[in-house]
Amino acid sequence: MTAARLDFGSKLSEWALAPTYRAFECFREVRVPQGLAEVSHDKLLGALTSAVEITAKRLGLKPRDVEAILPWAGYMGQLQQLERARVEAQTVFEQYAVSVGGLLTGLAGATMEVDPKRKSAAQTLTNVARRFSRERALVGPLKVLAAELEAWEEAMEKAGELIDRSRLVHRHLQRRQLFRVSLVFLIFAICSVAGAFVIRERRITAARAQLDARITAATDPCSITDIDEEEKRHALPEHFARIDEKKKVCEERRARERYEASCDALAKAVESGKLSAEDKATAKGAAEKLERAAEAKLVAADLMAKEAEMPCGDTKAKGRIWLAYARGAARSSAAWADVPEISEDLKKALASKELEKETAYKEGIAPDAEEVASRAIKGDAVAMERAEKLCNGRAAYGLEVGKKCQRFLQILEGLAKQKKK
Repeated sequence: MTAARLDFGSKLSEWALAPTYRAFECFREVRVPQGLAEVSHDKLLGALTSAVEITAKRLGLKPRDVEAILPWAGYMGQLQQLERARVEAQTVFEQYAVSVGGLLTGLAGATMEVDPKRKSAAQTLTNVARRFSRERALVGPLKVLAAELEAWEEAMEKAGELIDRSRLVHRHLQRRQLFRVSLVFLIFAICSVAGAFVIRERRITAARAQLDARITAATDPCSITDIDEEEKRHALPEHFARIDEKKKVCEERRARERYEASCDALAKAVESGKLSAEDKATAKGAAEKLERAAEAKLVAADLMAKEAEMPCGDTKAKGRIWLAYARGAARSSAAWADVPEISEDLKKALASKELEKETAYKEGIAPDAEEVASRAIKGDAVAMERAEKLCNGRAAYGLEVGKKCQRFLQILEGLAKQKKK
């Protein structure tokens, strides 16, 4: 290899010749197949390309700028010739491997005298060829390949020299000097800015302290919405977190207020007799039942409703809604015709002071009791069961019981006594 040179060129040569260095180690131990594999076209080209890329990066240039300094087309031609020689040598070596297997095996662990500083794969391969001097057909291809390798090694050494003689290194040194000068100015600028930065930081710290105090003093969470963007310009994440927390509390409170207002509106709607679309949305699953209550059109099944089933159970409006529902039940006289079963909650509501004047439902209880009792007395088996229910229902609600019902109930009482005997 050539004498020492500048770092950029020497390093490029070193990186580009990395495959030949590995081949050198293989050839000196007579591991010929492994050495031949190291100097393949792809590995040599890959090493050269990588060396160019690394050198370009060190110089702050693009790879194509470095390639422009080198005779790239010539390298490609050399690599093609070298690859042909390598393939020929490998083919011949493999053909003779069987016939000279003993000799090859015997030399596999052997070493030979070479220049370890130069690490020339070409020189080492030439020495290997001499060991097989009796096999002329083998020696020829190995020497041809050695010559191609020597030419490649010299080309890579010259590549380093081309880099060192080019303007690339000079430009790099100029940029380095410019960088140093720029660094001095940068340090000066930093020192100049440092004072202004300290003052700015003090102002920011004061603004944050003021914002922190205002957030802490905001006992009403909804008042936090008055903080403008200028006040929040220097806020820290924890400030935003506290502001968001208070906003959340405010929104929850306002949502609760809207919910309670909608429940009050629902109670008024049921009391007034007509539900709007918003009222129905508030009532959710109970909307249809409340609408029937508001219109006094409840059916018998609705009379089993309980106070806990009413919407807005967690508001002050729940009592009004239930009372309005019970009033609707009392006014739905058609639902009481067959003396239906009613819930305990509805019984208590109807007996309350608020609904003591709501007696319309009693007028609807068993209006045909007398007619059904008459048919039952005459022996109508189907009417007997219903007559018992209707007549007893009127009695249970304290309503007037007609003569037919009285007679029918007496008959039932007499029959019951006979059964006991």
